[in-house]
Amino acid sequence: MEKPHLLQTDKKGRITLPPELRRQSGVFAYEVGASGTIKLKPVVGFVTSGQAYFWTKRWQKGEESASQDIREGRVTKVPHRKLKAFLAKL
Repeated sequence: MEKPHLLQTDKKGRITLPPELRRQSGVFAYEVGASGTIKLKPVVGFVTSGQAYFWTKRWQKGEESASQDIREGRVTKVPHRKLKAFLAKL
């Protein structure tokens, strides 16, 4: 039988995962089993309220428009050193 791994919570109930379990950061769902076991599962495709704007129809339409402009060469490349002057002209 494999030796159990121990994790400790801090005063706020937080758990720090050991490096070998930190394959990804992000959001995790949890399930509590009948015996009190806790299972963590990474959630894929979770969108926070701070990221939700990006997936609105309006924003996605703008993203597609920008991508099309890039594909068709309707862009102006501005060297970093001239960026302030370029923006001042807009």
